[in-house]
Amino acid sequence: MAKSERHKRYIGFQLLRGLIPGGWTAFFVLIHFSLALSQNLQFKNLGPNHGIDAVDIYKAVFDKDGLLWVPTSNGVYRYDGYEFTHYYQEKNPGLLHDGVGRIFCDRNNQIWLGTLAGISFITQEDIIKPTITETHQRSFGFVESEFYGLISVGESGLFRYVVDSNDWEYVEVFDSYLKGRSVLRVFHLAENQFIIYLADGESLYFHLMGREIESRPLKVTNPLDAFLAEEGNLYILANGGRVLQKYSLRTGSIKILYSIEKERAVSGDYMTGIGLFEGKMYVSKAFGGLNVLDIEGGPIKHYFGKPSNFALPTNRLKNLVLDQKGNLVLIHSKGLSITQLNRYFLNKINDLSVSFGVDDNLIRSMSRDEKGNIYLSTASGLLVWNFESGEIRSFEDLNERNWFYVGGSLPIKDAVYISSLSNIIHVFDTSGRKKREIKIEELADIRFFYQLNGDTMLIATEDGVHLFDIGKEQILDEAHIDFLKKVKGRVVQIFRNGDDFFLATSYSEGLYHYNFSTKKLKVYSEETGLLSNRMYAVTMDHERNIYIGTRLGLSILKQDGSIQNITKANGLKYDRVENLVADRNGSIWITNNSLIFQYNPNTENFHSLDEFLIGDRFPFSVNTSASIGDSIIIFGGRNGLVYFHSEEASWFNGPLETALIIEGQNQGRNILRKTNNKLKLPYDKAMIRINMLVNDLMVGERYKYRYRMTGFEEEWSKGLSNRSVQFSLRPGNYLFEFEVSLDERTWSPSATSLAILITPPFWQNPWYLSFFLLIVISSAYYLYRWRIHQIKVTEAVRNKIAADLHDDVASTVSSLSYYSEFAKSLINRDNPVLVDLIERIGENSRESLETMREVIWATQSQFDNFQSLKLKLIDFCKSASAAKSVNFQWNDNLGVEDMKLSPLLRRNVFLIVKEGVNNALRHSGCTTISVSMDLKKSEIRLEIKDNGQGYNLEHSNHGNGILNIKRRALECKGTVSIQSQKNEGTSILATLKNI
Repeated sequence: MAKSERHKRYIGFQLLRGLIPGGWTAFFVLIHFSLALSQNLQFKNLGPNHGIDAVDIYKAVFDKDGLLWVPTSNGVYRYDGYEFTHYYQEKNPGLLHDGVGRIFCDRNNQIWLGTLAGISFITQEDIIKPTITETHQRSFGFVESEFYGLISVGESGLFRYVVDSNDWEYVEVFDSYLKGRSVLRVFHLAENQFIIYLADGESLYFHLMGREIESRPLKVTNPLDAFLAEEGNLYILANGGRVLQKYSLRTGSIKILYSIEKERAVSGDYMTGIGLFEGKMYVSKAFGGLNVLDIEGGPIKHYFGKPSNFALPTNRLKNLVLDQKGNLVLIHSKGLSITQLNRYFLNKINDLSVSFGVDDNLIRSMSRDEKGNIYLSTASGLLVWNFESGEIRSFEDLNERNWFYVGGSLPIKDAVYISSLSNIIHVFDTSGRKKREIKIEELADIRFFYQLNGDTMLIATEDGVHLFDIGKEQILDEAHIDFLKKVKGRVVQIFRNGDDFFLATSYSEGLYHYNFSTKKLKVYSEETGLLSNRMYAVTMDHERNIYIGTRLGLSILKQDGSIQNITKANGLKYDRVENLVADRNGSIWITNNSLIFQYNPNTENFHSLDEFLIGDRFPFSVNTSASIGDSIIIFGGRNGLVYFHSEEASWFNGPLETALIIEGQNQGRNILRKTNNKLKLPYDKAMIRINMLVNDLMVGERYKYRYRMTGFEEEWSKGLSNRSVQFSLRPGNYLFEFEVSLDERTWSPSATSLAILITPPFWQNPWYLSFFLLIVISSAYYLYRWRIHQIKVTEAVRNKIAADLHDDVASTVSSLSYYSEFAKSLINRDNPVLVDLIERIGENSRESLETMREVIWATQSQFDNFQSLKLKLIDFCKSASAAKSVNFQWNDNLGVEDMKLSPLLRRNVFLIVKEGVNNALRHSGCTTISVSMDLKKSEIRLEIKDNGQGYNLEHSNHGNGILNIKRRALECKGTVSIQSQKNEGTSILATLKNI
């Protein structure tokens, strides 16, 4: 027998009370509850407090993205597991009327809305658009096919939607047999085949494009709804919802699956909606909650409304919606209740108060025996629960409202030993009948008992452990187990594995480890590396590593003797560890005062079971854990029991579906679910909002999110409760990724990512930059060529001017000199005045001719180099010095002799040297003149030096020559300095720039 079937029991409430010889009374109580590990549905309830109008909801639909759409008289709502989005006419003019009665999702993921004023639809871009119709036809429903496209079921027949005209047209082919009769449902079978089900319930009409209409009689009384399954079975709610029938399209046979009359339901009860998932039919009832039945037969499971979290809030259900992924939505007067049929929920027993003497669900301690019995100590009594049968029995005479403790190994020698923090031991038989009391004067504050061997047991107290002889009922001498007298402090748990014996204490020295073979005792405490000496639990995994639950976290004593400590910094959500249970796969199950965690020693990862698996935040108690067969894990707390199969329980059931909802300037609202999404935006519309989404309708709002925008923020963000982030991006490439977590410890990467390209303005595009660079290069080249041309033109003009000066002006001046010599030879020398005048004309003509030649030399471009200047200066200085019988010396330190010199520089250098040399020859009376020249980069340094009589610079008035030298140096952005002393000569130092 499968485990799920073996654990499924229906136990009626029984009470057997009688007199037993000896005066003891036995009470046997059977609790009315189911131990079905296979399914234990829990619901998330949504109503007005969550943002939805709960008054008149009758329908709903899931879209292709798994989002829930709910029509109401106040528009339509969309739920994504996080929040509701409301669409209404004032905000969305495309909605023809706020009264929305029918809703449908087509293959393009567009939502069609049948309103009181006509039909509207919502595009994938989240825009509502109206359709055109003269009659504003009302829709009773929609269907879709390859040939006809979208079809609306109206009062007078069927209409198909024409995309081009955005209008509806009557489907004439159906007119011959509909004849205005009202249509209940239209189903699409395959290709162009339809089933048309009339509201009178008399017939099914089959239509196949190109064939005759086929009618099949059904003779169903008062049909309420119908559901077409993929295997070709039509499920019909007939007789006003009192009978559920299955009609086979293949054989034409009808079978009654469920009848309200047979279930003896309350008067007026009827079914309101049906759905099929994995072989089970889910039926909502008007007054009877949710019923689940196997379509192949079997017991019916009921879910009734209860005033508690995660249960149905009411039994009055209007309808249900069930998708192919197992998302079930129940519609009722208080709003919506959502559950997931493929999610594994933990089982609970919340009501233990039916037993005599037990009126408190608080579990204070727990123990088990080898027969599957779980002993539960509550605040007002003791219970024994048999896991296999579900039977719960109460122990008599324990209703004195003391704290009773169980622990260790029960029963001991076919008896159950119970304490109440006193020196009295209560002894019961396994049926719950009290046998006797044992009072031990030398002990106080007894907590629990542990069977050491057949004849002895350990008594755990608030101040150590003691050896007790069961037969003699007396404390034994502890000499033969010497370590017992070394144990001090409150003993909270005893754990044994073969010869290894562990005692966990609290407010004392720590964990005691004794080996019966080696007779060695080790003590582990804060001094040896444990997190805390205040302990709550101890267990061992399949690798024989010891786990110690403490006030400050989890300590692991490994086989090699090392200690590993785990706290919140290492993955625990809370430091306090109260219960530890190891399963057969090596996982360690942990509770604190509210949640259950699973620790995987191989990966060292923690996972927290979601509160929806448990039902709510379940406050667990210390020392309330047990296991059956190393696979069934049981924990107790203030609200009863939680139990589950360790191999089936999971922190997440089913694939994690994620999405991105993108909102931006002129971008609308897009939902992206593909793995690799791409978005391209211009630079002036790069302000976008990204909403991260986990498509889990039950726990979607509880997820935490973290993201990374590569290219903008390289590191992962911190965990966020807010799933929405906004970016203003510069031109470039970005990649948005995100991860989700329920506990901010274990992060699940999303398969949905978004590559974003922000295009730059046109002036930053590569083509524009290339074009601009081409323009710049072309312009530079043009300017360069123009400059070269201008230089050539200038040189040509200079050469022409020089040629004209040489040919015309110079020749004319030369002729004047010649004519003055000829005139002087013809006149009478007795006239000295005339002779002197003619000589002056000749001298001035020769000077003018020499000046003209210098101008021509400075103008001609072929002389624009240092070598030409040097030769010109040496030639002048030698000629002038020789005329005065003065020795001339030339010195140079040439850098670049072929350096191109400007005409202005050449002329000013020449004239400065000429002026300086002439002044020295005329006025200094020198015997030696030297000229030195240095050329460095774009600068010429001149020095003109003589050994003449010199002069006093402070009392000397400089003539025009010195002023001319300074003026010419300034023209070339240069400087001039003069040094001279009496009888020590004169030195002129000039520096000129090549400009």
